[in-house]
Amino acid sequence: MSKIINYFIMTVMMMSIILISCSKKESNIINIGVIIPLTGPSAQYGKYQKNGAEIAQEEINSKDLVKINLIFEDSQSKPKFAVSIFNKLASGNNLCAITGVSGVVLAIAPAADKLKFPQINTSGQNPNIGNTGKYTISLINLANVETAKMAKYTYEVLKIKKVAIIYSNAAAGTGAAIQFEKSFQKLGGNIVDMEGYDDSQTDFNSYIIKIFSKKPDAVFAPGVSMNISRDRKSTRLNSSHIPLSRMPSSA
Repeated sequence: MSKIINYFIMTVMMMSIILISCSKKESNIINIGVIIPLTGPSAQYGKYQKNGAEIAQEEINSKDLVKINLIFEDSQSKPKFAVSIFNKLASGNNLCAITGVSGVVLAIAPAADKLKFPQINTSGQNPNIGNTGKYTISLINLANVETAKMAKYTYEVLKIKKVAIIYSNAAAGTGAAIQFEKSFQKLGGNIVDMEGYDDSQTDFNSYIIKIFSKKPDAVFAPGVSMNISRDRKSTRLNSSHIPLSRMPSSA
């Protein structure tokens, strides 16, 4: 499902850019930079985005109107590195830059406003992205939208009053964790513990043991860890985005 969504987003975004640009450019070739994580902890998401962009490119280029030329750049999920790439793209003959990963989007935003060179955010969800300026355009719901709804559903529908949070220390994870905490507490809920982890983390034993000791009714776990596996024989928490779920009764 996540692949399909990414393909759809990229296709719609690129078609919109084409329609806007046709009347402004004499050339029928449009250069678009794509700054995504092709290596590093978020490389799997970058792979999905690259596939989506290439599908959209093929679809658009099969028509006679204009041709899309994609310039792929590896952000490595490193904000400072991504900013230097963005500055390079902005100085060339390019229309805009497609970006992803919250930390990268937030870092690029000031440069986008200064250079008046748009960045199209396709995957960053940190709530602060919404206040970064008019040259940062998001095509995905930010975490404040999703987590506020989730907190309300958890408290009012599921009748869960005690939640623990384990989150990625990356910008997306921290933003979602903070927003859920605020929304849930405002409703009257109790956050019994919050634990952050690095995306390179593979052993979650200490986190799980500590969280279980607080006896929450559920765990909210936003993050982008690439360790996507769960093993019944261990207590490792290895999911890219584990939905809020009830704790086992033995906890």
